[in-house]
Amino acid sequence: VNDPEIKKVNTRVEKEQYMDYKEPLSFRGTLLTKKTPLENPDLDRIKNLYFASHLIPKEKIPDLISDKLEIFLGSGEVLLELNNPLLKAAYSLLRASWPEAVFVNELFQNAKLLVGQENLRKHEERDFFKQLYIHFEHGLNQLYSKEINLCQKMPEKPEIFNLARHQVTYQNWLINLRSEFVPLNVLDQLLIPLLDGTNSLEDIKRFLRKELPEDQIESLENELQAYFNRYINFALIKI
Repeated sequence: VNDPEIKKVNTRVEKEQYMDYKEPLSFRGTLLTKKTPLENPDLDRIKNLYFASHLIPKEKIPDLISDKLEIFLGSGEVLLELNNPLLKAAYSLLRASWPEAVFVNELFQNAKLLVGQENLRKHEERDFFKQLYIHFEHGLNQLYSKEINLCQKMPEKPEIFNLARHQVTYQNWLINLRSEFVPLNVLDQLLIPLLDGTNSLEDIKRFLRKELPEDQIESLENELQAYFNRYINFALIKI
Protein backbone atom coordinates (compact mmCIF):
# COMPACT_ATOMS: atom_id res chain seq x y z
CA VAL A 1 0.00 0.00 0.00
CA ASN A 2 1.49 3.34 -1.07
CA ASP A 3 0.40 5.30 1.98
CA PRO A 4 3.03 7.01 4.16
CA GLU A 5 0.72 6.98 7.18
CA ILE A 6 0.45 3.17 7.28
CA LYS A 7 4.21 2.91 7.83
CA LYS A 8 3.64 4.48 11.25
CA VAL A 9 1.28 1.63 12.24
CA ASN A 10 3.04 -1.27 13.97
CA THR A 11 0.90 -4.42 14.28
CA ARG A 12 -1.05 -6.36 11.62
CA VAL A 13 -4.37 -5.76 13.42
CA GLU A 14 -3.72 -2.02 13.60
CA LYS A 15 -2.85 -1.99 9.88
CA GLU A 16 -6.13 -3.78 9.06
CA GLN A 17 -8.09 -1.33 11.22
CA TYR A 18 -6.35 1.58 9.50
CA MET A 19 -7.19 0.21 6.05
CA ASP A 20 -10.81 -0.39 7.14
CA TYR A 21 -10.92 3.30 7.98
CA LYS A 22 -9.25 4.39 4.73
CA GLU A 23 -11.13 2.03 2.41
CA PRO A 24 -14.36 0.82 4.03
CA LEU A 25 -15.60 -2.59 2.85
CA SER A 26 -18.87 -4.46 3.31
CA PHE A 27 -16.99 -7.24 5.10
CA ARG A 28 -13.29 -7.71 5.73
CA GLY A 29 -12.21 -10.94 4.06
CA THR A 30 -9.37 -11.61 6.51
CA LEU A 31 -11.95 -12.44 9.19
CA LEU A 32 -12.84 -15.62 7.31
CA THR A 33 -9.39 -17.02 6.66
CA LYS A 34 -6.68 -18.83 8.56
CA LYS A 35 -3.92 -18.15 6.02
CA THR A 36 -4.00 -15.90 2.95
CA PRO A 37 -7.53 -14.94 1.80
CA LEU A 38 -7.74 -17.32 -1.18
CA GLU A 39 -5.80 -20.17 0.36
CA ASN A 40 -8.05 -21.44 3.12
CA PRO A 41 -11.40 -19.69 3.60
CA ASP A 42 -13.52 -20.94 6.50
CA LEU A 43 -16.39 -22.46 4.51
CA ASP A 44 -18.46 -23.28 7.59
CA ARG A 45 -18.62 -19.57 8.44
CA ILE A 46 -19.40 -18.65 4.85
CA LYS A 47 -22.52 -20.85 5.02
CA ASN A 48 -23.97 -18.47 7.64
CA LEU A 49 -23.47 -15.30 5.61
CA TYR A 50 -25.36 -13.31 2.98
CA PHE A 51 -24.28 -12.58 -0.59
CA ALA A 52 -25.34 -9.87 -3.04
CA SER A 53 -24.26 -9.09 -6.59
CA HIS A 54 -25.29 -6.60 -9.27
CA LEU A 55 -23.67 -8.53 -12.14
CA ILE A 56 -25.94 -8.87 -15.17
CA PRO A 57 -25.94 -11.83 -17.60
CA LYS A 58 -24.70 -10.69 -21.01
CA GLU A 59 -27.29 -12.88 -22.72
CA LYS A 60 -30.95 -12.00 -22.14
CA ILE A 61 -31.68 -15.67 -21.41
CA PRO A 62 -28.43 -17.33 -20.28
CA ASP A 63 -27.97 -21.09 -20.53
CA LEU A 64 -27.98 -22.22 -16.90
CA ILE A 65 -28.33 -25.97 -17.47
CA SER A 66 -25.29 -26.90 -19.54
CA ASP A 67 -21.61 -26.09 -19.05
CA LYS A 68 -21.73 -23.46 -21.81
CA LEU A 69 -19.64 -20.40 -20.91
CA GLU A 70 -21.78 -17.42 -19.91
CA ILE A 71 -20.57 -13.89 -19.19
CA PHE A 72 -21.89 -11.72 -16.35
CA LEU A 73 -21.17 -8.00 -16.63
CA GLY A 74 -20.51 -5.42 -13.91
CA SER A 75 -19.73 -1.72 -14.02
CA GLY A 76 -16.85 -0.47 -16.15
CA GLU A 77 -14.86 -3.36 -17.60
CA VAL A 78 -15.75 -5.85 -14.83
CA LEU A 79 -16.90 -9.24 -16.08
CA LEU A 80 -17.20 -12.78 -14.75
CA GLU A 81 -17.05 -15.85 -17.02
CA LEU A 82 -18.82 -18.95 -15.69
CA ASN A 83 -19.51 -22.41 -17.05
CA ASN A 84 -20.61 -24.05 -13.77
CA PRO A 85 -24.43 -24.35 -13.91
CA LEU A 86 -24.83 -23.87 -10.15
CA LEU A 87 -22.81 -20.66 -10.12
CA LYS A 88 -24.56 -19.34 -13.24
CA ALA A 89 -27.89 -19.98 -11.54
CA ALA A 90 -26.67 -18.36 -8.31
CA TYR A 91 -25.61 -15.14 -10.04
CA SER A 92 -28.88 -15.01 -11.97
CA LEU A 93 -30.74 -15.30 -8.64
CA LEU A 94 -28.53 -12.67 -7.00
CA ARG A 95 -29.21 -10.27 -9.86
CA ALA A 96 -32.96 -10.81 -9.47
CA SER A 97 -32.67 -10.01 -5.75
CA TRP A 98 -30.32 -7.01 -6.11
CA PRO A 99 -29.76 -4.86 -4.08
CA GLU A 100 -30.90 -7.23 -1.31
CA ALA A 101 -28.47 -9.88 -0.05
CA VAL A 102 -29.46 -13.57 -0.02
CA PHE A 103 -28.64 -16.09 2.72
CA VAL A 104 -26.04 -18.30 1.08
CA ASN A 105 -27.65 -21.63 2.02
CA GLU A 106 -30.94 -20.42 0.57
CA LEU A 107 -29.06 -19.31 -2.54
CA PHE A 108 -27.46 -22.76 -2.84
CA GLN A 109 -30.79 -24.61 -2.50
CA ASN A 110 -32.57 -22.37 -5.02
CA ALA A 111 -29.68 -22.66 -7.50
CA LYS A 112 -29.91 -26.46 -7.26
CA LEU A 113 -33.65 -26.34 -7.98
CA LEU A 114 -33.12 -23.97 -10.91
CA VAL A 115 -30.65 -26.27 -12.67
CA GLY A 116 -32.20 -29.55 -11.51
CA GLN A 117 -29.16 -30.77 -9.56
CA GLU A 118 -30.71 -32.20 -6.42
CA ASN A 119 -28.04 -34.76 -5.51
CA LEU A 120 -24.60 -33.19 -5.27
CA ARG A 121 -21.41 -34.63 -3.86
CA LYS A 122 -19.94 -32.96 -0.79
CA HIS A 123 -16.94 -31.57 -2.68
CA GLU A 124 -19.28 -29.96 -5.26
CA GLU A 125 -21.15 -28.18 -2.47
CA ARG A 126 -17.91 -26.97 -0.87
CA ASP A 127 -16.61 -25.80 -4.25
CA PHE A 128 -19.77 -23.71 -4.73
CA PHE A 129 -19.22 -21.84 -1.45
CA LYS A 130 -15.49 -21.50 -2.06
CA GLN A 131 -15.98 -20.02 -5.55
CA LEU A 132 -18.46 -17.46 -4.23
CA TYR A 133 -15.92 -16.41 -1.63
CA ILE A 134 -13.10 -16.18 -4.18
CA HIS A 135 -15.34 -13.94 -6.28
CA PHE A 136 -15.90 -11.78 -3.19
CA GLU A 137 -12.13 -11.43 -2.77
CA HIS A 138 -11.99 -10.16 -6.36
CA GLY A 139 -14.78 -7.64 -5.80
CA LEU A 140 -17.38 -9.48 -7.90
CA ASN A 141 -19.97 -9.83 -5.14
CA GLN A 142 -20.70 -8.45 -1.68
CA LEU A 143 -20.72 -10.33 1.58
CA TYR A 144 -22.62 -9.55 4.81
CA SER A 145 -22.74 -11.06 8.27
CA LYS A 146 -26.47 -10.41 8.69
CA GLU A 147 -29.53 -9.67 6.61
CA ILE A 148 -30.03 -6.05 5.57
CA ASN A 149 -33.61 -5.21 4.65
CA LEU A 150 -33.50 -2.80 1.74
CA CYS A 151 -36.11 -0.79 -0.10
CA GLN A 152 -36.73 -1.86 -3.70
CA LYS A 153 -39.21 0.89 -4.56
CA MET A 154 -39.43 4.52 -3.46
CA PRO A 155 -42.18 4.84 -0.81
CA GLU A 156 -44.71 7.68 -0.75
CA LYS A 157 -42.82 9.41 2.08
CA PRO A 158 -39.21 8.18 1.77
CA GLU A 159 -36.94 8.04 4.78
CA ILE A 160 -33.16 7.83 4.66
CA PHE A 161 -31.33 6.40 7.67
CA ASN A 162 -30.69 8.92 10.47
CA LEU A 163 -26.90 8.62 10.31
CA ALA A 164 -26.87 9.48 6.60
CA ARG A 165 -29.06 12.55 7.19
CA HIS A 166 -26.68 13.64 9.92
CA GLN A 167 -23.52 13.02 7.87
CA VAL A 168 -24.62 15.26 4.98
CA THR A 169 -24.83 18.29 7.30
CA TYR A 170 -21.05 18.48 7.66
CA GLN A 171 -19.41 16.48 4.83
CA ASN A 172 -19.80 15.68 1.12
CA TRP A 173 -19.80 11.88 1.51
CA LEU A 174 -21.37 9.19 3.67
CA ILE A 175 -21.05 5.49 4.51
CA ASN A 176 -24.09 3.29 3.87
CA LEU A 177 -25.29 0.11 5.62
CA ARG A 178 -23.08 -1.97 3.33
CA SER A 179 -20.05 0.09 4.45
CA GLU A 180 -19.72 1.56 0.96
CA PHE A 181 -18.36 5.06 0.35
CA VAL A 182 -21.05 7.26 -1.23
CA PRO A 183 -19.86 10.64 -2.66
CA LEU A 184 -22.37 13.49 -2.51
CA ASN A 185 -22.96 16.63 -4.55
CA VAL A 186 -24.82 19.86 -3.79
CA LEU A 187 -28.24 18.45 -4.75
CA ASP A 188 -27.67 15.40 -2.52
CA GLN A 189 -26.97 17.72 0.40
CA LEU A 190 -30.22 19.58 -0.24
CA LEU A 191 -32.27 16.45 -0.87
CA ILE A 192 -31.16 13.94 1.80
CA PRO A 193 -32.17 16.01 4.87
CA LEU A 194 -35.70 16.22 3.41
CA LEU A 195 -36.02 12.42 3.30
CA ASP A 196 -37.05 12.00 6.93
CA GLY A 197 -40.30 10.08 6.41
CA THR A 198 -42.55 13.14 6.76
CA ASN A 199 -42.30 14.68 3.27
CA SER A 200 -44.07 13.37 0.19
CA LEU A 201 -42.38 13.55 -3.21
CA GLU A 202 -44.50 16.60 -4.05
CA ASP A 203 -43.39 18.31 -0.81
CA ILE A 204 -39.76 17.64 -1.76
CA LYS A 205 -40.22 19.05 -5.26
CA ARG A 206 -41.85 22.22 -3.90
CA PHE A 207 -38.94 22.79 -1.52
CA LEU A 208 -36.31 22.20 -4.20
CA ARG A 209 -38.03 24.57 -6.65
CA LYS A 210 -37.49 27.34 -4.10
CA GLU A 211 -33.84 26.45 -3.56
CA LEU A 212 -32.59 25.62 -7.05
CA PRO A 213 -31.60 28.07 -9.80
CA GLU A 214 -34.23 28.61 -12.53
CA ASP A 215 -32.23 26.74 -15.19
CA GLN A 216 -32.18 23.54 -13.05
CA ILE A 217 -35.89 23.42 -12.22
CA GLU A 218 -36.93 22.29 -15.73
CA SER A 219 -34.98 19.02 -15.46
CA LEU A 220 -35.89 18.46 -11.80
CA GLU A 221 -38.40 15.64 -12.41
CA ASN A 222 -35.96 13.39 -14.29
CA GLU A 223 -33.07 14.25 -12.01
CA LEU A 224 -35.03 13.38 -8.88
CA GLN A 225 -35.92 9.94 -10.20
CA ALA A 226 -32.25 9.25 -10.98
CA TYR A 227 -31.24 10.37 -7.47
CA PHE A 228 -33.93 8.23 -5.82
CA ASN A 229 -32.84 5.17 -7.83
CA ARG A 230 -29.28 5.83 -6.69
CA TYR A 231 -30.34 6.00 -3.04
CA ILE A 232 -32.18 2.69 -3.40
CA ASN A 233 -29.15 1.04 -5.04
CA PHE A 234 -26.88 2.38 -2.30
CA ALA A 235 -29.16 0.91 0.41
CA LEU A 236 -30.00 4.27 1.96
CA ILE A 237 -33.83 4.11 2.02
CA LYS A 238 -35.67 2.50 4.93
CA ILE A 239 -38.44 -0.01 4.25
